[in-house]
Amino acid sequence: MFTLGILLQSNFMQEDQSSNIYIISIILYFLIAFVILLNAYKLLDFIAFYFYKKPFLIHFPVFLKEFKNNVNKTVIEGNFPVYRYLSPIKQKIFNHRVVKFIEWKEFVGMDGMEVTEEMKVQVASCAVFLSFGMRYYDIPAIDTIIIYPDVYYSNLSDAYHKGEFNPMQRAIVLSWKHFLIGFEDSDDGINLGLHEFSHALFFSNFRESNTSADIFQDGLESLQQIYMNESKLEDLKNIGFLRPYGYNNFMEFFSVCVEMLVEKPIAFKQYHNELYMVIIRMLNFSFIEKKGR
Repeated sequence: MFTLGILLQSNFMQEDQSSNIYIISIILYFLIAFVILLNAYKLLDFIAFYFYKKPFLIHFPVFLKEFKNNVNKTVIEGNFPVYRYLSPIKQKIFNHRVVKFIEWKEFVGMDGMEVTEEMKVQVASCAVFLSFGMRYYDIPAIDTIIIYPDVYYSNLSDAYHKGEFNPMQRAIVLSWKHFLIGFEDSDDGINLGLHEFSHALFFSNFRESNTSADIFQDGLESLQQIYMNESKLEDLKNIGFLRPYGYNNFMEFFSVCVEMLVEKPIAFKQYHNELYMVIIRMLNFSFIEKKGR
């Protein structure tokens, strides 16, 4: 009996060891497969960046969040006609990004302004719209969106403003009145929301390190070569396509270009194709084919 017990115990131990080896083998197999896939992904991402100036993958259509009602979708369509030309899956991705952006950021109303869900969707859509061609869309340079009913006094500049990006407070401040005016005329090349969010996008991607940020930074270098070239800059001023405010400094130059790119893409391409192509590559999103004018 004693010998039989030892034999049985030995068999059980061997079975346990075999089971443990099998589990460890499975874990190692998945780890090796993960490392191989990760390196393959990095290689494909590098190839896409080096040869095409694009990330290998931008959108991941899994576990997408949706709006609780169709009103929010109507708000986006009203402010961004491009949305209507996106494929159904791209619209779902856009919606998901808006929902996530609202979850990530704090919205604060000032001077009695009550920030509604519809307002949050309108503001968040600006950020998502500009970053839709990028893999990461959280715009880490901002944590808070502050909304005033009208112009407000800024302690940062000791002046009244319609909007501003404050990197120290990690905030975007907007006059709701002028935010709405920016969308009422979609052809004047002036849009407060797009302008301020492009500042935040500039600052965020200048400090980040990922494929989309690398592409953005690469574009900034090309953009700066144009801005620092006196002859090219003088030609731009003579054309009169960009409003004078865009020549105040390099960041304003970028933001005014973005406003014109979104609202007047065909005219922009005709007036200055080199500048147009630089910013298109930075944002990785074409507005002409989708806006249709």
